[in-house]
Amino acid sequence: MDDKTIKVLGALAHIAGAWAGILGLICSIILIATAEKNRHAKILGWQGLFWVIAVAVIGLITAFFFFIPVIGTIIWWLIQIAALVVSILYALKIYKGKDVQIPLVSGLARKVAKE
Repeated sequence: MDDKTIKVLGALAHIAGAWAGILGLICSIILIATAEKNRHAKILGWQGLFWVIAVAVIGLITAFFFFIPVIGTIIWWLIQIAALVVSILYALKIYKGKDVQIPLVSGLARKVAKE
């Protein structure tokens, strides 16, 4: 797999986690499955997978804010918009070829990719 494809799939895996989880999962799995000798692609794949899971968990936890009338809905939307903005920033960095360090997620991805 060439470097440009890795960048595109890595960026899609991270940005899709915020708004289209299944696409993020697919891109992450493609990176993991095809990155036999490319450690960077493997790390991006695992990182994208863990990012999709993290965003989904945050979405589930913040769903409880809906039980608080008006304020809860506003808080939920602000958290979701923040997750989308952060995902876009991560995707842009990855597409530019820069290393992205996501707290908790990156360390776990590096550990899994070493195996």
